[in-house]
Amino acid sequence: MMLGISVYLSDVDYEYLKYAASLGVRFIFTSLHIPEEDLSDLKVVLPQFLETCESLEMEIIPDISPYTFEKLELENNDFLGLKNKGFSMVRLDYGFEDVSLVKEISKYFRIILNASLVDASYIEDLINIDFNLNNIHLMHNFYPRQDTGLDDNYFRKLNDVHQKYGLETSAFVVGDRKKRLPLFEGLPTLERHRYTNPYVAGVELLKNHGIDMIFIGDNQAKYTTLQFLSEFIEKGVVTLPAYLNQPYTSLYDKIIEIRQDTTKSLVRLKLDRKPNIPQLENNHRNVGSIVMDNKIAGRYSGEVQLVVETMPFTSRSNNIGWVHPDYIDLLKYLDNSIKIKFVEIASVS
Repeated sequence: MMLGISVYLSDVDYEYLKYAASLGVRFIFTSLHIPEEDLSDLKVVLPQFLETCESLEMEIIPDISPYTFEKLELENNDFLGLKNKGFSMVRLDYGFEDVSLVKEISKYFRIILNASLVDASYIEDLINIDFNLNNIHLMHNFYPRQDTGLDDNYFRKLNDVHQKYGLETSAFVVGDRKKRLPLFEGLPTLERHRYTNPYVAGVELLKNHGIDMIFIGDNQAKYTTLQFLSEFIEKGVVTLPAYLNQPYTSLYDKIIEIRQDTTKSLVRLKLDRKPNIPQLENNHRNVGSIVMDNKIAGRYSGEVQLVVETMPFTSRSNNIGWVHPDYIDLLKYLDNSIKIKFVEIASVS
């Protein structure tokens, strides 16, 4: 699993680039054909951008179409000229559907295909011309206009095909700091993720859909979003912004393991139990509640749990905090293969 970002040449923030690189981000998606991109100053911007990315050990994935060559003042399909601009890989958008042309382009670049359009028939066409599937990666589209993103069923069926052939895939989540023009409606792969926290969406894609790499589609994500995604990918830690009552703030910033015998309704945490916890703050156990068993629970006193499904009142369980509503859906993806970390809500920016 890996994390990537998107940078658009009319709006390059080098501090954002440097921060992403410090987290281990190694791939940058950009577009060299969208009409909204002002590339009039490209002769100045592109060399600086390429030089900075090289110094940060980051690789650029330019999205190209036949219109790209006009934008870069190159002859049509001048792939050598494009390579000489400083690119080593390309993501092929519309206009390069012919598999023979894809094979020709692969002489110059590492190839990334549009995963949202690559089905079993297309993959078989590649195999029939002796194209080495190990030389390609698949990247789903993002969808700038509301209501045009992929639905879950189509997405799942495509991913099943890609995984059958052993192909790695990428997908996009929105940025939560700066959206891209002209619609500013986010750039997700799944329509359902358009207004979902990108950290939550990213964990879902990696955990439930078998996606290999997550890209921020928009201009920028919050630094904490990049940090949380990076920590999940690199260390298997799910960060939960939460509020904890004063006696329990020591649980902040602590890596906590999850018990194997977690239930459908509760995630049980591997923390030392404590006897004789007094009975207090007994409320209904709503989704996102952080609860601790009290002395009425006997030897379970002091056990901490996360409520995944709303449960009825019980006198033996104290409410000690709650997970921020924007991050509650992360609870669906918790199991004993990963760890959690509570952080103060105020620290998320």
